[in-house]
Amino acid sequence: MPSGWPRIVVTLDHQLVHFSLVLPDIGFTGGAEGARSVLSTIAGSMVTVAGVAFSITIVALTLASSQFGPRLLAKFHARHLG
Repeated sequence: MPSGWPRIVVTLDHQLVHFSLVLPDIGFTGGAEGARSVLSTIAGSMVTVAGVAFSITIVALTLASSQFGPRLLAKFHARHLG
């Protein structure tokens, strides 16, 4: 006998299939234009997050490189990246 979430899901599935239980509309109920708007908003926010992450990475690299001299950076580059 399942317990917890699996039991709830199995019971809900049984009710949906055998008794034609109708779930309330709690999700997205818009049309094609509304879906396009939601997806473009999500895509725009993902691009913004990627841009902020890239900017933070560049700032961190700039601050780290400013603490080392040019000869030390060249040696590090030759040893680890070359």
